[in-house]
Amino acid sequence: MNQHNGLRRKLEKYAIPNLTLYLIICYGIGYLMQYLVPAGYQYLMLDPFLVLKGQVWRLVTWILIPPDSSNIFFVLIMLSA
Repeated sequence: MNQHNGLRRKLEKYAIPNLTLYLIICYGIGYLMQYLVPAGYQYLMLDPFLVLKGQVWRLVTWILIPPDSSNIFFVLIMLSA
């Protein structure tokens, strides 16, 4: 148990506080963009071919892409957590 606590203290400085909250916010923004601006939504997707052609913003904006909305149960759990 002591070894586990030592490892936790060493790795704790690299943790991002409130990471799940940030993911939920990004999913919420992604859902809003998906319904409000469906034509611009395609520019957020991670496409390696287009990244190599110079569209480097796709390396960051793919975080806004929410999971498939067909499973509404999963969506509700993610946004309420």
